[in-house]
Amino acid sequence: MKTMYTFCCLIFFLSCTKKENRITPMQQLTTSENDIYLAIRLLFEAISSVEQLEGNQYPYLVDRLDLPLFVDQNPSLKKRIIAYFDQDSVSLQMQCKKWHHFKLEPQRIPFKTLLSAHDLVNLYDSKATDRSSRFLQNYQKKYGNHGFYQVSIPVFSRDKKVFYIDLNTFGSGQSFLFTFKNGKWTHRVVSTWMS
Repeated sequence: MKTMYTFCCLIFFLSCTKKENRITPMQQLTTSENDIYLAIRLLFEAISSVEQLEGNQYPYLVDRLDLPLFVDQNPSLKKRIIAYFDQDSVSLQMQCKKWHHFKLEPQRIPFKTLLSAHDLVNLYDSKATDRSSRFLQNYQKKYGNHGFYQVSIPVFSRDKKVFYIDLNTFGSGQSFLFTFKNGKWTHRVVSTWMS
């Protein structure tokens, strides 16, 4: 009987606590559109010297954010990335869920011409034996010989002093880790891939 009374008191006590004091993980997640655009701007500033040397061969950017490679395509990278974020994989997953299919606004990306992800999907020919070659032919007919970039959802640490972002082109890509330290952002490449 005493156990039942204690149990009832505990339930009563917990139900009377203020709900606004309880913080859910989603309430702690404060990544905003401004953070997304800051990350993209920093990424393109980081590669601007290489782009200038190569003659800006990639003037286009896909208007939809892709999932980061570590989410489902590169499990070994996932372990390394989560380590940079204090093992906070829940926050990273929530950010991916929140910003999946986010559409970029052209006026906020003045340094690239946005391409419709929908239009690019329509260039694929699922019946072709070599779908990659057919896509490239269809793409070049429509957009010429200039390539395009696609960026992933930038995922931030809770204090927003670290973020991860992928930059992909047709057939290759790189993963970047940006860190804010001593009043400035620095970056490094944490993964490179080619197909």
